[in-house]
Amino acid sequence: QDQSVRDAVTIDSRALSHESGPVVMSGRSASLHRNYTAPDTQPSAQGQRSAVHSTNIHDMGNSEVQTVVANQIAIDSQLNPEFTSMVRSNNSLVQLILKLEAASAEKDNVTRGLVQEIRVSAEMRAQDLTRYQNNLTEMMRNMQEVHKNEAKRALRAVQEAIDAMKKQLQDKETQIAQLMEERNVIALQRARILVLTQEVADLTALLAASNAIVEEQRKRIAELEHELEEKEKEWASLRQMLAEQQAKIQELEAEIARLLAVQGKLEAEIAELKHQLDTVESRFAVER
Repeated sequence: QDQSVRDAVTIDSRALSHESGPVVMSGRSASLHRNYTAPDTQPSAQGQRSAVHSTNIHDMGNSEVQTVVANQIAIDSQLNPEFTSMVRSNNSLVQLILKLEAASAEKDNVTRGLVQEIRVSAEMRAQDLTRYQNNLTEMMRNMQEVHKNEAKRALRAVQEAIDAMKKQLQDKETQIAQLMEERNVIALQRARILVLTQEVADLTALLAASNAIVEEQRKRIAELEHELEEKEKEWASLRQMLAEQQAKIQELEAEIARLLAVQGKLEAEIAELKHQLDTVESRFAVER
């Protein structure tokens, strides 16, 4: 009698597996699916197959055993609709749990990828900002050094010109002394006037050269100040971009918190569905 019941259940399970197709699952869900695949709701045909099998087994004249087997097959045919409903409900719960777990895992992977990408971008922006700041500091230091060197060079040129003028003055004074000895006072005064006139011309030329150098330095300083302003604007723009990236990170962290809350709800629902699945499994085990 037990062998006939097992034969009937095996035939029924194979019929449903052919109807519904394979379902990929893992763990306890896969075990449940293998053990309780929903059968085809054809109890009469199943009873006929089991009856034929039973007849083949006991076709040796044991009419009493055949009668017991036939009665058991009739009972199985009456219980089969409820069994089919329970197994299909069980499969629906298993598939829903798998879909919820897959959706939760996919959402977590996408969120982690976005957060990682934003963080890497923010770190690169911060590194760029640091490099700009270092370059700006180095440029300011170089500008100060250039200004200092240019000032020293201008002072050195002026001092050299003054020394040359002093030497020229000394030479002129020697010449004037010689002229004073050779010529009269009027000639000496004329020579002195000429010398002074030359000194004034030389000093005027030196002043013009100094003014040109100063003007050139002013232009250079203005250019450096303009470059400094441009760099400060770029720096401010980078700071603003960094602030925007940080704001985006905060928004993503808030979104992650929300998704975690949703995940918690999904896990609670999964736990409830698993509880329902365990209840159905226990009920089916009791009815078996």
